[in-house]
Amino acid sequence: MSAQVIKTAEALVLSTGDGIFIIRTTSPIFEKVNKLFQNRQYDKIEEIADFSKKINLWSKKKILVVDGEMYIDDARVPVDLTKTIFSFADNDIDPAPLLNLWDNIQKNPQPESIVDLYSFLSANNVPITEDGCFIAYKRVDDNFRDLQTHTFDNSPGQTVKMDRKDVVLDREITCASGLHAAAYQYAKDFYKSGRLVEVKINPINVVSVPIDYDQQKMRVCEYEVIRECEEEYTKPLYTATSKEHTEYSDYEDEDDMTDQLDYCDEDCANCDVENCDDRNENYYNEDEDEDEDKDKDYNEDDVSSDFIDTVIADSLNRIRISASSSKYAGFMVGDKVNLFRTGDKWILTQSSVTIENEDEDIEYIKTVTVDCYRNIRLSVSNFPLIAVEYDIYAFDDGRIDGLLIESA
Repeated sequence: MSAQVIKTAEALVLSTGDGIFIIRTTSPIFEKVNKLFQNRQYDKIEEIADFSKKINLWSKKKILVVDGEMYIDDARVPVDLTKTIFSFADNDIDPAPLLNLWDNIQKNPQPESIVDLYSFLSANNVPITEDGCFIAYKRVDDNFRDLQTHTFDNSPGQTVKMDRKDVVLDREITCASGLHAAAYQYAKDFYKSGRLVEVKINPINVVSVPIDYDQQKMRVCEYEVIRECEEEYTKPLYTATSKEHTEYSDYEDEDDMTDQLDYCDEDCANCDVENCDDRNENYYNEDEDEDEDKDKDYNEDDVSSDFIDTVIADSLNRIRISASSSKYAGFMVGDKVNLFRTGDKWILTQSSVTIENEDEDIEYIKTVTVDCYRNIRLSVSNFPLIAVEYDIYAFDDGRIDGLLIESA
């Protein structure tokens, strides 16, 4: 054995050729080292104890390990945060995001909030952003509104906030006022309906983590909605971009919205979205007959329609036709869909269909693309009447299928 190990009531002392290492009972690695000590695996203890050198070199001494405990700016790092630091070091990720996280945590005005945050980060393997924030999850309704009041807009890109004084600080009160965010598993399983979004939270804005949810839920006073998601982001450093998932970013300035009817301008053949479950497997079949539905007529007297959904325009007068609505009309990912106007109604149908009607004034507006989540995004500024809500109907005149949109 090249190392000698001595155990005291407060620490394990390891003596090697490189010096003496003290691993105190408060160290994040004490339990593992103590188990090896009991099994007399002293050489493995030496390997583990050498983690102090690894951390010091990796962080360029911005994070120091002394006697088995971590320090940043001479302040001891709580054990709950060391797990996150280890994950960065093990993956050789630059420590700058962690240092930014640490700075943001110290700016939180309430010490009890900081303690709660450490427990949340440790329990849920939370990814950290470059600017020292972290990613959590939230379930919202199909129109990206909160599930309680249906008034807070949680569309990707929105920042949601409320006065900190209105958020309940007491962690003993489990269901109380505040903006709620959660770990992935809780947000995914607690509510079965609606949409799941990633939210970016600055540690400054964390208020409390209720005690009876296994540190999986928190109350905050502000967050930014990043994107809709279908799975957990598991890497230590959050580097995802809006292109990877559904977002409104393809809309340009409000003045240009008349021409901005598409959400996604990517060619689906080259799309690298990993979680696009609704992708049309037959979309790239070269044998597909694209002319099958061409030159069919539309006659309003023959149309039957079934109510599907009501959608709410956001603050920039945009609406999203959801994947569930698209399925009624048979729209698939990557499909080109034509938007027509007839009176105070609008029709979405396959671009291969030509609508002709001698009795009604049918005006072609735009061709849009069904995006990677089978959504269709439209600017309400293309419509002659601006309304807060729009009803969506599936219609069928016996020859063509499509969606009918009208003011609610």
